[in-house]
Amino acid sequence: GVILADTPGGAVVVASMGTSTVRFQFVDFFRNGQLGRTRGGAICSHSQGTGPSNPAVQSGTLQVTSCRLTSNFGGAVDLVLIQETTRQVVAFSASNVEYNTASRNGGGVAIRATNAAVSISESCEFKFNVAQQGAGGGLYLRLQGNVALTIADSFFESNTAISGGGIFTDSLCKVAGQCPGETVKVTNTKFTGHVASAGAAVVVNSASSHVFS
Repeated sequence: GVILADTPGGAVVVASMGTSTVRFQFVDFFRNGQLGRTRGGAICSHSQGTGPSNPAVQSGTLQVTSCRLTSNFGGAVDLVLIQETTRQVVAFSASNVEYNTASRNGGGVAIRATNAAVSISESCEFKFNVAQQGAGGGLYLRLQGNVALTIADSFFESNTAISGGGIFTDSLCKVAGQCPGETVKVTNTKFTGHVASAGAAVVVNSASSHVFS
């Protein structure tokens, strides 16, 4: 069947990660939808906090392990992690994100964060996802401060967007050295068959540290 919601998160809404650990393992998210097709057809979390970053406070963690997120509307995952007091950890491993569609950014996964560590590893596959009128067919990441993205040993294939068919990273930091905590590192990852008007595989719209190897 199809699950449709008129609020963010067609299947699962994590109201606020805070210092919690949320783990999805061996879960199949298939044909879930958000009616606006913009805010997470399968998983959505909008977590907001106030105050300065405090490394002594336990991080909140979202883990997606050995899952399949297929044919969801509104993108598969939409995360807004504006949680300044705690560092949020998001980890995708050994999971497939395929044939998902968003009307705007992030056909597969969209993340907007100020203080987070995001990792994609262990043969994750982002394939045939579409951001119809936006950026980041496979993955859209908006960096807004102390955010580190690490992608390793994964595969991006045939994702489509207006800009950044495979991956689109954006940042509020447009001057080198302005946000030293922002890093993007991509290693041993294959990009093939993407379609976009600008940057078929990857678009980097940031002055932060980016390493591809």
